[in-house]
Amino acid sequence: MAEETDIKLGKKDEDALTLVMDRFRTYLSYAQENYHPKWDDYYMQYRSIIDNEAEYPYMARLFIPYSFVSIETTLPRMVETIFASDPIVAAKPQNEEDIPKAEVNQKLLNYQYRRMNYLNTYMMSVKDATIIGSCINMVDWREESRTKKRIAQEEFTPEAPMTESPVGMGDFPGIGLDPTMAPELGMDGLGMPPNILS
Repeated sequence: MAEETDIKLGKKDEDALTLVMDRFRTYLSYAQENYHPKWDDYYMQYRSIIDNEAEYPYMARLFIPYSFVSIETTLPRMVETIFASDPIVAAKPQNEEDIPKAEVNQKLLNYQYRRMNYLNTYMMSVKDATIIGSCINMVDWREESRTKKRIAQEEFTPEAPMTESPVGMGDFPGIGLDPTMAPELGMDGLGMPPNILS
């Protein structure tokens, strides 16, 4: 017996769906009639494309790219005003109690800007805004994936200390199980601070 996959809507749900779809169609037709031709025209001006060349066969082919020059001159200046400073976002405390929180928030926000690769997104959205006058974008996290090989760990005995880091410990500089580095790092030869073992 096949299961029914259609969702049954009540009268109120059907009315709401009809209303939303009607408004969406109205918006879409309005945008296609009023905005899309302007956006196409602005983009063609930016790219120095002459429209309707066949209608004017004796027209000069000279095209001065004022929009291209002004956009490509303005864009680096706009990006530089925001991203030239480090940190990008500065969190200022209002009183002395807020100083540690402000530092943490500042680090978090700057990390998130880097993680989202916001510089490239900002440049593209500003260029779109200056070309067509509208800016529609979505900023999302940059997804990265790594594969790690798992290495079988040997048992540690005090008579035969390990000289290699266990899985994952090699990612952090200064942490290892090499007993010769213990005096240098202030560690006890197991790669851990002495206060953990005592």
